[in-house]
Amino acid sequence: MEYEGIELVDPATRELQHRVVRSIWETLNESGIGTGATGRITGYFTANSKSAALALFKKYKAVEDGDFESTMRKKKNAKEWTVEILTSECHFTLGAFTELVDMYLIDAAYFEVKFNGLEVARSNVRVRKPWWRFW
Repeated sequence: MEYEGIELVDPATRELQHRVVRSIWETLNESGIGTGATGRITGYFTANSKSAALALFKKYKAVEDGDFESTMRKKKNAKEWTVEILTSECHFTLGAFTELVDMYLIDAAYFEVKFNGLEVARSNVRVRKPWWRFW
């Protein structure tokens, strides 16, 4: 799926992030977390100005159809701000991770911030057990 605004994203950056997502997905699968698991995903951003960080922060604070959470803080001894976006609980698929990265890359280009990547807190992931296992 192509999102409006994807043309703002540098193709090399997008390809790099897609490779990172595939690597994350493979690592999750190797540890027993795969399609059908549910959990929340954190996206990390860095901004050089408070106004840029605040604009991104407010976008996700205003999301009404989901339970996204956003936090914003100034880095110690730096002129940078960090924004963390925590998704609502979602079903894990490679496609979902890839679409989330595209969405975050568009936001980074639009709000003039840097997207730093994703993180999955494995301790909060629920793995769907196959129904055919009785033991």
